[in-house]
Amino acid sequence: MKAFARTPVINDSVGDLAVVLVGQADSRTVRAYERGQRKFRTQGDGLRDGEGGLWQPTEAGLTGPGGQLLPRVAGQVSYWFAWDGYLGDAAQLYQP
Repeated sequence: MKAFARTPVINDSVGDLAVVLVGQADSRTVRAYERGQRKFRTQGDGLRDGEGGLWQPTEAGLTGPGGQLLPRVAGQVSYWFAWDGYLGDAAQLYQP
């Protein structure tokens, strides 16, 4: 959660799935969305992709230009050691 104090948007991947994480450190909330090949940054109340498209985060997904929808990825905030214990040697902790 500390990483979101520096930046509210993190482009990363989980295995082979490219995701964008949108979080708020103070409220300890994070939403994950599939991002495909796009990389996002904050822009006002939304997100801007590398091609200049404006996207709005919703419960269902990221809604973008022309009504495009990038689906939300299910997840929950948990302690790092729970993730590590579940995946064992395959687990990696996020390093900014």
